[in-house]
Amino acid sequence: MPRVIRHLLLAALAFLPLLAASLLLHGPLAHSAVWMPLTALLASLLILLTALNIRRQRHLTRLLKLTGSLEDRLLPFRTAMQQAPLSMIITDTQANIQYVNPFMVQRSGYTESELVGKNTRMLSSGTTPPETYRQMWEQLGRLQAWNGRFSSRDKSGRSYLEQVWMAPVLDVDGKLRQFVSIKQDISEQQRNLEHIQMQNSALELLTNNAPLPQILDTIFASSTLDHSGLYPIAFLVSTDKQNLHLASAPALPGVRELAALPVLVDSTLARTLTQSLSRPGFNPSPDLQNPVHAAARASGMHSCWSEPILDSAGFLAGLVLYYRTSKSLPASDELQLIGNMTDLIRLAVQRSQNLALLQLAETVYHNSNEALAVNDANGVFITVNPAFTRITGFSQTEIIGKDFSILYSDQHDEAFFERMHSRLEKKGRWKGEIWARRKNGELYPQFVSMSNTYNADGSVRFRVSLFADISQQKANEEQIWRQANFDSLTGIANRRFFITHLEHAIHTATRQQQRLGLLFIDLDKFKPINDRYGHRHGDRVLQEVAQRIQKQLREADFCARLGGDEFVVLLEGNPDMDAAMRIAQRIKDSVEEVIALDGIESRLSFSCGISFFPEHANTAEKLIHEADNAMYQAKREGRSQVIVSAGQNE
Repeated sequence: MPRVIRHLLLAALAFLPLLAASLLLHGPLAHSAVWMPLTALLASLLILLTALNIRRQRHLTRLLKLTGSLEDRLLPFRTAMQQAPLSMIITDTQANIQYVNPFMVQRSGYTESELVGKNTRMLSSGTTPPETYRQMWEQLGRLQAWNGRFSSRDKSGRSYLEQVWMAPVLDVDGKLRQFVSIKQDISEQQRNLEHIQMQNSALELLTNNAPLPQILDTIFASSTLDHSGLYPIAFLVSTDKQNLHLASAPALPGVRELAALPVLVDSTLARTLTQSLSRPGFNPSPDLQNPVHAAARASGMHSCWSEPILDSAGFLAGLVLYYRTSKSLPASDELQLIGNMTDLIRLAVQRSQNLALLQLAETVYHNSNEALAVNDANGVFITVNPAFTRITGFSQTEIIGKDFSILYSDQHDEAFFERMHSRLEKKGRWKGEIWARRKNGELYPQFVSMSNTYNADGSVRFRVSLFADISQQKANEEQIWRQANFDSLTGIANRRFFITHLEHAIHTATRQQQRLGLLFIDLDKFKPINDRYGHRHGDRVLQEVAQRIQKQLREADFCARLGGDEFVVLLEGNPDMDAAMRIAQRIKDSVEEVIALDGIESRLSFSCGISFFPEHANTAEKLIHEADNAMYQAKREGRSQVIVSAGQNE
């Protein structure tokens, strides 16, 4: 259409000189019935086309300004997505990828072009429970955010665990348009936690003198198949030191009935196995064509590494073979896992040979990342490993002879420690989380496992403690929890967390036969401020309002932002009508004071509805609904009011 207008305008401009010349040469004809209408028509057309062109130019100018403004507003968000140390994905409603940020490209190993346009199923490892996806789609189908864990797979085929937050994106008509996902790789934290749990389980079995095959099965079953893809087999040297007998193969049942392998006392076979198998693929020498490899091949294995198990005197005590399905060298985390598992197996084998538990523990855990401490029956330190010094700050000379309570913090009451010591006395072991204190006074969380060892007469000989600093894990859990439960703009609770808290409060109030009060707050005149000064200024106003509301609340009250300019306050502690009205009035007076930000003074008014449990409703949803209705009644009656619900609990 703009091209047609330009052509008509040019035609009219070209015709005008011809018309003028004709009038000069044929003056008498200027008043004829032919030229007068034609002249008027052309002049009108010229004026109309000129006006349309001017209007179009102004419209284009406004669009350019608006586009520039939108680009400026989107720039911080685009920068955040590009620089965030988290994977971010935008998909359509069918989970087809439309956008990935650079961190997602780096973590997955795929290029951006390999991801965009593909379905997110390509990133699944296939081990996430179907129930997880069912719950996810049900919640997203209700247009609610969802968070949970996925087992994903990168381009190389390696699996990793992710904490995922997903939210639906709606258009202006409220119709589902896209999904936004934020993902954090928590594989390392999960592996560390599983490693601690595996060590604790093995240590507990060791202190209880469990059979060696049971200890090996526990070590293998608790730390291998889900994440590492390693399939271990353990052989032990027979009593006569002539053969290697199968001791544990929980993941490869096809090798359970294999005959014993010949073994040389000087460990020649173990060294040969290690040299020939510690590379991708099977390339054994002719004398190693044994039925173990044949059974492993039949089970789909394509690579193998081996680790000899030596006793305290340096003689061969056993052999562990680590198989995997792919032809590839072990990655650094796999080597660490193999080393940790082999260390534990060495401990178990040496313990089974009736060596002292303390000597074995010190040998195996000397380079451990977890702290190991041995105390006498009275809790006095006898020895600690280097990790203990690294975590607590106490050197071995500073801690030996001190009581274990030197690590205690004031975060637990006496009853907590009484329960812990009581269980140690009755059961011989205790494990759990505890807040401890470093030498410099800093508090930190530990995951601790304590076990007693006994003398022949049944009295306690030693108390062995294994613990790890789980500060980073706690910080990651706290970050994920806050992202799921708190409003990112104001820092107060979000709708999800508020409803959970409200339901719990209703349950408690029902049991204690107490009242609850709920204030539903909506800001009047906020939209004009937002439209006039922009969303950035509007966001700062909402932050200021949230702070003002919280300053007027009691310690027992709970404030949340439902969305937009809507806030709710839960009044606990059995409030009556007068108390609720006083608090609402204080909030109203505070919110309606002038808000001065960045040289801009703004005024808001305040409409509030109040409902009570159990008078007006007995469920969280109904209680919010009643307060919402009362708030709209306040708006209808002129705004800047506080009105109590007139509804009744049915």
